[in-house]
Amino acid sequence: MSHTIAERAYMAGFIDGEGAVMLRYFGKKYIALEVYVANTDIGVLRELQEIWGGSIVQTKTQKVSHKTCYRLHFFSKVATELLREIAPFLKVKRGQVAIALEFRETINPHLGVSPLSSNIVLSREKLKREMQELNFRGVRISL
Repeated sequence: MSHTIAERAYMAGFIDGEGAVMLRYFGKKYIALEVYVANTDIGVLRELQEIWGGSIVQTKTQKVSHKTCYRLHFFSKVATELLREIAPFLKVKRGQVAIALEFRETINPHLGVSPLSSNIVLSREKLKREMQELNFRGVRISL
């Protein structure tokens, strides 16, 4: 599915400002690509969902005084297609998207649930560590 330049630029800005691009473990060994945008305005997320797909979930609030927050999630193939379309418009998350797309190149849709070679497993774990480094929050203290 192809989107307009305005739709791609808007989504890129939304992901740069309110989103995340991650490689997450599901279970002990399975690593998957996840992209999400979060906002307290469910209306804007529903509009994005109509254009891009994905699923909306409500997140837990940290404090009673906080507004309810929602996330629009994209996984695996849908996330990959989204990232390929918006990549030229990104500013902040270009590094994460490059890693995510490199990770997706390690996936062979014809293998199904066949065991992965040790080289692919090591490559995916390396990409996950690189993604974690880019997504790190806070101040690093070196000893």
